[in-house]
Amino acid sequence: MKKIILILSLMITLWFSPFQIFAQPSLVRVQNGHFERGGKPYYFVGTNMWYGAILGSEGRGGDRARLCRELDLLKHNGINNLRILVGADGREGIRTKVEPSLQLAPGVYNDTILAGLDYLLAEMGKRDMVAVLYLNNSWEWSGGYGYYLEQAGCGPVPQTDVDGYPKFMEYVSQFATNEKAQQLFFDHVRFILSRTNRYTGRPYKDDPAIMSWQIGNEPRAFKKEALPAFATWLAKASALIRSLDPNHLISVGSEGAWGCEGSYDTWEKICSDKNIDYCNIHLWPYNWGWARKDHLSDDIDRSCRNTKDYIDKHLTICERLHKPLVMEEFGYPRDNFTYTPGSPTTARDTYYKYVFSLVADNARHGGYFAGCNFWAWGGFAKPRHEQWQRGDDYCGDPSQEAQGLNSVFAVDSTTLAIVKEEVKNFAQIGNEPTQPTMAPFKRQALRATTPRALRNVLASRSRQGIMIGHQDDPFYGTTWKFEEGRSDMLEAVGVRPLVLGCELGGLELGWDHNIDGVPFTTMFKEIQRQVARGGIVTLSWHPHNPVTGGDAWDAKGNAVTAILPGGAQNKKFKEWLGTVANFLKSLKTAQGQTIPVIFRPWHEMNGGWFWWGKTDCTPSEYKQLFQYTVNTFAELGVRNLLYCYSPNVADQDETVENYMKYYPGDEYVSMLGTDIYAWSPEKYVHQVKTTLDVVKKVAQQHHKLMCFSETGYQNTPKANWFYDSLWTTIRNYPLSYVLLWRNAWDKPKENFGPVPGSAAAENFKKILADKRCLK
Repeated sequence: MKKIILILSLMITLWFSPFQIFAQPSLVRVQNGHFERGGKPYYFVGTNMWYGAILGSEGRGGDRARLCRELDLLKHNGINNLRILVGADGREGIRTKVEPSLQLAPGVYNDTILAGLDYLLAEMGKRDMVAVLYLNNSWEWSGGYGYYLEQAGCGPVPQTDVDGYPKFMEYVSQFATNEKAQQLFFDHVRFILSRTNRYTGRPYKDDPAIMSWQIGNEPRAFKKEALPAFATWLAKASALIRSLDPNHLISVGSEGAWGCEGSYDTWEKICSDKNIDYCNIHLWPYNWGWARKDHLSDDIDRSCRNTKDYIDKHLTICERLHKPLVMEEFGYPRDNFTYTPGSPTTARDTYYKYVFSLVADNARHGGYFAGCNFWAWGGFAKPRHEQWQRGDDYCGDPSQEAQGLNSVFAVDSTTLAIVKEEVKNFAQIGNEPTQPTMAPFKRQALRATTPRALRNVLASRSRQGIMIGHQDDPFYGTTWKFEEGRSDMLEAVGVRPLVLGCELGGLELGWDHNIDGVPFTTMFKEIQRQVARGGIVTLSWHPHNPVTGGDAWDAKGNAVTAILPGGAQNKKFKEWLGTVANFLKSLKTAQGQTIPVIFRPWHEMNGGWFWWGKTDCTPSEYKQLFQYTVNTFAELGVRNLLYCYSPNVADQDETVENYMKYYPGDEYVSMLGTDIYAWSPEKYVHQVKTTLDVVKKVAQQHHKLMCFSETGYQNTPKANWFYDSLWTTIRNYPLSYVLLWRNAWDKPKENFGPVPGSAAAENFKKILADKRCLK
């Protein structure tokens, strides 16, 4: 009877407890270079809410009712990951420092803030939210470095609003080498991590509401000569945290190379530490000089380009380290530098949307980008002064910043709509059943027999990585031609290309070989072998000029006008299409199954070298030509083509408007590509990035696949070009494939793929070692 009463008493206690015990949420883990929670992939859109512990207190600055409203609104918008300051340090009454302080003096703590942190974590746990808790700060606004140095006997901390940042940074540069200051910080770490939450009774080290302990907010060395010591103290800090809490993740809180005096090597070193589970970067276009105060909208494109470049460089390092990347701070000022909640945020919204797309695209295709926390949440705050004063609401902007400038408030409807939409996208990534890391790619015979099935294969493979292609690979190479079984790529790097490019030019004239001398019977056999090996086939067509009789590069005679319906050469052209259609319909496996292929006609139309190009053809005529080709093939019973649209690189930076200038329409195109060669090696990487950014944007808007339809560096004179220039530039784009042009047997200077025995071929093998390369 006593046992029954005890059980009933316990049930009643739990039922009426304000912190009821629900099903235990799972801790966030890192598995195979990616976040997981509860056995599922974990991707997130989060925010920064540095003031959470203060708001959770019942002392000065506390407002638990507001805190719960904030958490509910965040949860409603799908924001479940909050980056939070454990507490400020040192004396109060300093204009640029937040208050109340948590750590008033070494070992002396404000219990109301500790209670606020406990309450915050308890409320987040109830809502299945997780916190990233940072323990230190290199900047003045919460004490941090300056507080510990002052306590270690280094003299008063310079005040940034009085003495300026240069003097402040000179002072705090001592922290990397001051062991006494570091030990005071380590004592603080021991105190916080050994705590038990007074509301839940759960030790911090076991609390699933904590995702990660973070060493600090933007820890810096502040001097290049201090970088080695900087890396050493971070390693000591991570080792201490791991010894106190073996359960939770540990992160640095770094801005990236920007916070390592520009040293990517140092950033890689601090992130490679065995106790650091994932990597962080921050991005501030205005603070870093990429956007001007009076030109926030005008400078969006530059900010986005620089953002992508900065992210890509760090993602390359994460690939080597096999660790996730989180961009845990990024912000953009409100339009016209206004501060009022609800005032326009047009430029910011554009920047946010771009950043979210970078994270989602990379994550969706198996990359290491795992999440982002925008800066910062202002919620229901109502700023009363441009500079924070005691008694004012807490915003996302700490006390040294203009209140509201970088905050996202509850009334910022356009920004929240973007956030909410991206949260849905991230949730889909986390629930996709075919994550690239789960099932390594294996070659097997292509079983697709329809264009739709081929499209599904391409979409599936693009989620796993990028296929490598080579034009005419089995037909000839640099020193041979038409020797069955040979392949320059096979002999140079040990694998055959997954994508085979073939040329149909000459077929229209009834030739038995194409314009490069390849017999069509040989082409037919190699296409069969390619699909049997699990490969894909893409076909180009450089037909002769139907007016002059010259080759495809004879851009005279207004040929497109002549071959369209009503033109003098329409009958001839329709006969050409019939001849090509017969070959396309004949493409079947040895078992008689139809072979679907990618067909890429009328490419590089925005150049002036082909008779269907801009010097002899208007955009309207080009669209009619593309549509007429597709419609005629359909009338002739061709049912095995995916059509690819592929302009040449733009004369200047690519734009959506320029890229779409000749676009024939969604119903005529399945894949978007571009042709870019390293004719100007110094411009190549920039050209590829700006163009693929546009192609990706258009592909997303129009729900199309994308590829890099032609590229190469003639004879590859730069030995490291394949990996360092080509691959590192394209590896994180959602490309189905990249096609290198041919290694010509008849033109010694026309070699674009790896050549057996060359230094460039050895460099190419680095691509094959990358998990993003399908082989």
